[in-house]
Amino acid sequence: MNVFEGSRAAGLAGRLIQGSVLAGWWLWPPSSIQAAPNAWCLKTLHAHTGVLQALGLTGVVLLMLALPLYPACAAAVLLAAAYPILGVALLPAALLWSPRIEVFGWSGENVFVRLDQCLVLGLLLHAALTKRLLPRDTPLLAWQALFLCACAASVTAGLLQDTLPSVGLAGLYLGQLLHLAILFAAAYAFAPRLGRWGVYAFVLPIIAAGAYGLAEQHNPYMHAETFAYRTFERGWFDGQANHFAGVFVLASAMGLALAALPRWRALGIATVVLSILGLAGTHSREGVVALGAALACLALIRWPRLWLLAALAALAAAIHVSGEPWHRASMPGGSLFDRLLAWKAGLSTLGQFPLLGLGLGARHRSYYDNQYVFLLAECGAMGLAAFAAWWACLGRALRHGAAWDSLRGVLCAGALAGLGGMAVQGMAASCCIITVIAGPLYWLSGYALGLEEENENFRPRNT
Repeated sequence: MNVFEGSRAAGLAGRLIQGSVLAGWWLWPPSSIQAAPNAWCLKTLHAHTGVLQALGLTGVVLLMLALPLYPACAAAVLLAAAYPILGVALLPAALLWSPRIEVFGWSGENVFVRLDQCLVLGLLLHAALTKRLLPRDTPLLAWQALFLCACAASVTAGLLQDTLPSVGLAGLYLGQLLHLAILFAAAYAFAPRLGRWGVYAFVLPIIAAGAYGLAEQHNPYMHAETFAYRTFERGWFDGQANHFAGVFVLASAMGLALAALPRWRALGIATVVLSILGLAGTHSREGVVALGAALACLALIRWPRLWLLAALAALAAAIHVSGEPWHRASMPGGSLFDRLLAWKAGLSTLGQFPLLGLGLGARHRSYYDNQYVFLLAECGAMGLAAFAAWWACLGRALRHGAAWDSLRGVLCAGALAGLGGMAVQGMAASCCIITVIAGPLYWLSGYALGLEEENENFRPRNT
């Protein structure tokens, strides 16, 4: 026990929140659907199984028609359908490394096909052919479904109030959110069969990305004299610097968590080192801030009594940033100034459409560069509340899983810290809908929560 943990201030603060409904909800173990097999969320999942199967089969047919042009995509679909465990294991690599294959233009947007989308279609095809529900039982899927329903309701409202530029663009955005939801469900469903191999499936593609970023720093695509050269901005990763910064934040938190176990220490340290080096090459300010938030979350998971000290440090940092640094960053011509203008314009319609917003897809997500303003403006208060509930319940489940000294425990701790970092990065990027950022987080969260506990070294921490 350190000095702060035994201080009177910490004891007084603990007594102040004792009996709080919110604190009790966060600390109490999340309910299990297995204990209530007739829960409404399980019925909802079964009711939507036929819709998911129809979508999967439609996607497979379309890809088969394009077989002469896209053999790799068709091969990915067939591989995941025949060997679903291999398809789930390849998803992290596909999320980071697969190229975007342009198919056609639709509603002013270029429609792309990626290998991770093909793997998901293959998993849905496997579920349709085997007549099995893809995900295992978990209440978290109901919260995801609630968020998707809120987004779909905003699209319907946007069509009725004529605030959406096109139905096609709204469909693309809804499809993207559904794709991310299936990533979580698939990783959760196949986590017991993946076992410890899932750690390598997640970590190795990120280590490779960090090594690539380090190599690009020493051998850049172009010679830069008048500006700071940013990696992951050109070539294979066009315009992905801030996105990969978010991935490296998640990987850094997970690597530090893995380093707590002797068996995984070397892999965890290698992940942290290459992730930090890769993050440095992106020159992403939002990534650095998100990394600080993730590390703070990781410290609070390990030493919960430090929360008061963390709150005081965050308050001091906010006071410092609100002075001269904020003035310099928000001056005309800077990226923050442009963001402030976009946020003000995006929220200008909230008074007219407060509940369901303009409708998902009313503007391109890069217009906002803020996932909270993005959801509030386009999906209204209902959509933002549903999203907050989904992330809060996911964080609560990860927090409960992180209380154990086991591989599952450190994975849940790393995923929870990454979720905290992404929540902060979301103030400067629409993380909730970007594949490269949200995809790895959802996959890791589903895998960590679905992984079966090890028999050895399995004991709760003293929290």
